[in-house]
Amino acid sequence: NFKANNRKTRKIVWLLIIILLAYTVLKAQYTTQILFFFLTMLLSFISVNKYKNQRITIIVMISVLVLIPALLNENTIRMIGLSFDSDLVSSRIIDLADTVGEGDYFDESTHSSRRLGRIPFLITQFLNSPIYGGGESTGHVFWLDHLSLYGIIGTLPFIFILTSVYNSIKLLISSRFFYFQAAFISFIMLGFIKNSGNREQYIVMFFALPASLFLYKNSLSRSNK
Repeated sequence: NFKANNRKTRKIVWLLIIILLAYTVLKAQYTTQILFFFLTMLLSFISVNKYKNQRITIIVMISVLVLIPALLNENTIRMIGLSFDSDLVSSRIIDLADTVGEGDYFDESTHSSRRLGRIPFLITQFLNSPIYGGGESTGHVFWLDHLSLYGIIGTLPFIFILTSVYNSIKLLISSRFFYFQAAFISFIMLGFIKNSGNREQYIVMFFALPASLFLYKNSLSRSNK
């Protein structure tokens, strides 16, 4: 009975944490982060017991994060936008619907197309000097800004650091690694749309989240003894 009650208590605590995080994200009114947050949460709920293989997990997550938004039509996106109480979030999503309706994603006539227009610009800057960099930065697309400014030589050390941390956390939390993996892939993909270099994101991604999963894993191990 004690073990059963302990498990129920942990589930309630984690549910409350999820609700608190969802509320915090919504109150922050960062539209892109809201979309990534809920897509990642959805994948965490439906995929954890189905996709144990790491490569399959990555393919499924990237496919969902990329294809689902691409498959939504203008009216569906507009309906989602109108369902939000926040004027800022609602206007951003409706702006995305307008962009999809126009069909030209890089003409800079809407807020979304202006954001997307930075991507081909930065790719051109990077290709002008891919090894050493020296191109311009928009300050809004973390990975492509980094490649444009510092080239491959300046980006590789950062990739090695992220890879090392990723593999270390994988060994640390093992069976609960899927949840970190879901957040990590969202973190990387967010960097191709927005500036994801803020210290708060690194604190949550590489300290708070792994520590929480490690503590959760240990609590399960103790309760099963």
